[in-house]
Amino acid sequence: RPLPIAKHRFNHALTWEIPVGKGRWILKDAPTAVDLAVGGWQLTTTNRWYSGRQLIFSQNLIVTGTPKVDNPTFDRWFDKSVFAALPTGAATDPANVRRTNAWTFDGLVGPGTGQVDMTLSKAFRFRERYKFEFRVEAYNVANQINWDNPIVDFNNANFGKVISKRPGYIGREVQYGFKLSF
Repeated sequence: RPLPIAKHRFNHALTWEIPVGKGRWILKDAPTAVDLAVGGWQLTTTNRWYSGRQLIFSQNLIVTGTPKVDNPTFDRWFDKSVFAALPTGAATDPANVRRTNAWTFDGLVGPGTGQVDMTLSKAFRFRERYKFEFRVEAYNVANQINWDNPIVDFNNANFGKVISKRPGYIGREVQYGFKLSF
């Protein structure tokens, strides 16, 4: 049985030292107090974009065509009219015990996933031995909803519909952190 994984994944991270403050492009001759406030900041982004995961139809059904539709919507992600239940009593009939329908269908995948996380940080040095770091981390900066695969249980009233968010992907979260190194 295949696993529901994304066929295409693109991940990347980028760190940018913001060019403001002493010895940098902007305000390179800034007084110490100004440099302490606005100089030396660093911005990091991590980005994930995944294509949709395969839809896996695990029930033994009668399938009379391809369920893929050209323009899926959350209410009709695939053509559920091509699926039918086995006739009553047929599930135990020796001729029907062996599965005949496909687990997956070419080009039929769930919604894609995308998320951008960011961190803004600055390190403050006190003498050579002490360093204090301040961080603001934001997960899912755009507050994007990442939808889960549609319901593929033929007996569910929502068969063929996308009705829930993908587990593990949350709305925007912001946290602050402090670190003292000595």
